[in-house]
Amino acid sequence: MSTLLLTRTDVQHSMQALTLLEEMREAFRVQAAASGAESQAAVPQSLSTSPQPGLQARVSLPGLLRGIDAYTVAVRTSGAGGPVRGFVHLQALDSGAPLAVLEASHLTALATGVVGAVAADVLARAESSRVALLGAGPQASRQLKSLRLVRSLQHARVYDADMARAVEFAARTYKELNLPVR
Repeated sequence: MSTLLLTRTDVQHSMQALTLLEEMREAFRVQAAASGAESQAAVPQSLSTSPQPGLQARVSLPGLLRGIDAYTVAVRTSGAGGPVRGFVHLQALDSGAPLAVLEASHLTALATGVVGAVAADVLARAESSRVALLGAGPQASRQLKSLRLVRSLQHARVYDADMARAVEFAARTYKELNLPVR
């Protein structure tokens, strides 16, 4: 059996937010419906360390979902101001054999935006059409794009400690999404 290797570009072409939204929503439903012993069978563990000042390394395992005969081991690093980098390893549940290795930066950013959209869909009023963002970094754009999958947004407000970055984000977002941002 060969292991599938997916680069960042492969992941970008393979993972679409709309598809991931429904998959994540279903994963949350399955996890919430799991009964006592079933939901506690393999509590995810995480180990973090700092190999050098300003660099954080984290290993998280296992990523399990009932009905899927595989689990994940995620290895990620992050530095001050830099993006999260790393890989997600998909292993066969019965043997531990490696099935796939995926570059994780795009997947992590996409999943973070989609989880925010699922949460907003479940928790916010159905008629909600405005959103406030704290921070105008790269994840803010992903959050807005994902929120538009579950809500018809009419307006957004953004706050960032760097006013110039907030202004630039507002202008870029209006141009890209035709969404007024102040």
